Amino acid sequence: MGRVRPSLPPHPIRVFIADDDRDDCEMIEAALRRVDATIQIHVFPSGRDMLICLKNTSENDLPQLLILDYNMPHLTGCQVLRQIAGKSRYKDIVKYILSTSGNPQYMDECRDSGADAYYLKPNTFQELTVLAGRMLSPMC
Repeated sequence: MGRVRPSLPPHPIRVFIADDDRDDCEMIEAALRRVDATIQIHVFPSGRDMLICLKNTSENDLPQLLILDYNMPHLTGCQVLRQIAGKSRYKDIVKYILSTSGNPQYMDECRDSGADAYYLKPNTFQELTVLAGRMLSPMC
């Protein structure tokens, strides 16, 4: 009998990014698209805007991945994680913090609040593309 292939997620993968730095958002988007050109990406300038959209998104249209900057106006990435923690509708979403801050306290706080991982923003586009592949791997 042949090897059974794992079922693939419905394409395209949906990703929500919250980061107040537009240049960073464009780089993250480009790196994700380099890994998967069919990806659907929605970008939000703040955690609050992302949270509002999440609350208003139907169950079937929820993203598979959230990428949150730690330091944002209105709500930090960690505060967004706290607001959605424990809610069954968000339990299957992979949640990452992508930040310039390597503060161990922030990292622990985010992991305790539901982040699947805390990544430091890479210095080069090539490194960001490698990281994008790692971030998308749970969905593939």
